[in-house]
Amino acid sequence: MAEKFAIELNRQGVAELLKCDAMQDGLKEIAEKVAGKCNAELGEDGYSVNDGKGKNRAYASVKSSTPHAYYHTLKHNTILKALKS
Repeated sequence: MAEKFAIELNRQGVAELLKCDAMQDGLKEIAEKVAGKCNAELGEDGYSVNDGKGKNRAYASVKSSTPHAYYHTLKHNTILKALKS
């Protein structure tokens, strides 16, 4: 029978990891790849990346920045499909 064990996270260390520059750079890189795939499918630059550091963690998001991209995402789930690939 397997032994039981407990993991105790260092909360301060995890908080630092979530806000570090390397995490922000990694998230931005992924978001730029997703936006690039979306723009390639759309045929124009209709998707943009927003990134930064919040109170608790770094973030990056992809959004449709033109009406054409917005409706394309509604009809084809472009961002979700690009994120999965």
